[in-house]
Amino acid sequence: MMTLESFENSLDRDLSWRKKEFSNIELLIQEKSGNTSLVETLYRSAILLLYSHWEGHVKYCARQYIKYICSYEHKCSELQDNFHQIMLGAYISDKKISQLNAGDIHHQQELFYFFRNQQQHTFKVNEEQTISAKSNLNFERLSIILSQLGLETDNFQTKKAFIDEKLLDGRNSIAHGSRQGNTKPEQLYKDIKRELLEMIEDFHSLIKESISNQTYLKTTTE
Repeated sequence: MMTLESFENSLDRDLSWRKKEFSNIELLIQEKSGNTSLVETLYRSAILLLYSHWEGHVKYCARQYIKYICSYEHKCSELQDNFHQIMLGAYISDKKISQLNAGDIHHQQELFYFFRNQQQHTFKVNEEQTISAKSNLNFERLSIILSQLGLETDNFQTKKAFIDEKLLDGRNSIAHGSRQGNTKPEQLYKDIKRELLEMIEDFHSLIKESISNQTYLKTTTE
């Protein structure tokens, strides 16, 4: 069983080293400010590095969130509906149903058994498989993760354009070998430095508050 303290310490440690790298890359850019060519390379490298910390910390927090809840062996009936949904996804995957067919009697039986018995099942999923690392963390993917965890997207709605049109465009252009995306590396780096750490900290706080307040549990009136 994971304690609240160990959960919070785990998230804080992960955030701490990432913030240190934000500071380190900024110091390096300042030290090399007289070398225009080198600084442009550093801007491009920094964009990739800072994006990796956005994706890395969000996925780390989300997986620790699920791991924490699993460690308490709650019955599904005790948890909010989103956990039933990701449990269903794990169940379908375990049964090796790659394409669900509503007309297939065997698929119907599997779903029937799941819904009939799920309330008394212990919530248990693999956090690595549940929070996928297969795709870039654009706004749609962020929304999916928040939905999986039963959290609102409100805090990040105003960041959609920044995530998709600046952060991901710049990151993907550089990662795929282009010199720059729609925004010059220097300006994009400055935008990312200003916005991204705040977004990472917002997600970090959202996860910690949900665990601390036990919002993942159903209330007695539900």
